[in-house]
Amino acid sequence: MQQRAMEPASARWLAAGAVVLVAVVLVWAGRGSSLQVKAMLLASAAGMLFGVQDALTRGLLLRLEHGLSAIAASWQPYASVIVAICGLLLAQSAFDAAPLRVSLPAATAAEPLTGIALGVVVFGERLRLSAGALAGEITGLAMMVGGIVILGRSPYLVKRANDAPDPGI
Repeated sequence: MQQRAMEPASARWLAAGAVVLVAVVLVWAGRGSSLQVKAMLLASAAGMLFGVQDALTRGLLLRLEHGLSAIAASWQPYASVIVAICGLLLAQSAFDAAPLRVSLPAATAAEPLTGIALGVVVFGERLRLSAGALAGEITGLAMMVGGIVILGRSPYLVKRANDAPDPGI
């Protein structure tokens, strides 16, 4: 029988607040940095905010069983909108600061790692520690990192100076 997740206590949401605080520190640290470092820091902050948004969305889904009025009366939907907008602005700023090959891998890595951490802390999820489960988790993490490295080195993310501008949509 599958066990249903419980709605997390308010104190557990402080972990999401701590992640937002770390994202703010990353943005602040990027202010005086080179464009490439700034892009990586902004993208990391954006990915972290998207991970927080994932957790907020899960919290909303758990609250849905109490009806739409319970969702409207809670703080999560409003925080989710604010976090999503801030994450989008940071991601676009990162993509504008340097080539995608610099910023996209950082954002791609930060979101799932933040989501996993918040799943454990906020929702009480457990990482399985058996040999088979650990092997699968490590393999998945290695594949994610490998994919990010390949993505970061992709020639499709590097625009050459002699390329014509994109025609747009």
